[in-house]
Amino acid sequence: MTILIPIVAFFTLYLYHVTVYLKPEPLRIQITNEDTVSHKVNVKVVYGQKEIYNKTFNLKSKDKVSTGEISKKEGEYRLIVTLDDKITETFKAKVGFSYSRVDVFVVNKSGELRIEIYQMVY
Repeated sequence: MTILIPIVAFFTLYLYHVTVYLKPEPLRIQITNEDTVSHKVNVKVVYGQKEIYNKTFNLKSKDKVSTGEISKKEGEYRLIVTLDDKITETFKAKVGFSYSRVDVFVVNKSGELRIEIYQMVY
């Protein structure tokens, strides 16, 4: 019985810590134009069946912009990124305890223009 008290106390403190301090990171998207020319980038975010974000950015060469906080709700989000009204990439992002922002890169490698999307997990 005496060993049970410290175990219960430990798990109580652990659960308190998890519920108070470990909150999901909000969904944020950072867009970087790594090309040598300007581009128009449209970002749509869909949660479930509802579009919750839709914004177009005009980025000069080497520009970087952040959307700011889009949502704190845990779950999967679908990102639809369109470059210059021509190239579209779709990406599934997650919001939870170990997920952070989503990075979108406009790249031009060997004359091939494309969108690269990554999500940092820590």
